[in-house]
Amino acid sequence: MSDNLTKMLSAGILSRTLLRDSEQNPEVRKCLNRYLVDRRDSMARFHADHGHFLQALRCSWQTFHGPFTWPEAMRVIRNMLRTVLMAVKLHRPETGSQ
Repeated sequence: MSDNLTKMLSAGILSRTLLRDSEQNPEVRKCLNRYLVDRRDSMARFHADHGHFLQALRCSWQTFHGPFTWPEAMRVIRNMLRTVLMAVKLHRPETGSQ
C-alpha cells in the first residue's frame, strides 16, 4: 500500500474520519479535524500535481464539510486557486511530475 500514495492518503482519511466520528473528547476531535484538513489538502495537491484537476478540487471542497480554522480555510482556497491556475496552464507544480 505504501507504493500508492493515493491509497495511503485515502486510507488515512477514512480511518481518521471514523475515529473522529466516534470520539467523545472534544480536544481529541479537534486534533483529528486538523489532521483531516491537512490530509485532504495533501491529497488535493497530489491530484493537481498529476493533472487530475477535478479530483483535486473535489478533495479541497471536502475540507469545507467539516470544522476548520480561518488559516486552514485560506490554505485550502490558495490550493484551489493553484489547481485552477494549473488547469489553465498558468502555473506548474513544484515537483515537476507532469
